[in-house]
Amino acid sequence: MVGDYTDVDPAITAYLERHRAVGVPLYVVYPRSGGEGRILPTLLTPGMVEDALREAAR
Repeated sequence: MVGDYTDVDPAITAYLERHRAVGVPLYVVYPRSGGEGRILPTLLTPGMVEDALREAAR
């Protein structure tokens, strides 16, 4: 999912607050089977993203 926070959106604000994020970007990878998402750091490496996606696919 991608959210455009250019014009402050209450739904995105609520999502950020639920994840205790101070702002954007916020990267959350959800498991294929559902459940809690894994919050990734603001500064990503390809390896971090690959690992998170691999884990989510299980």
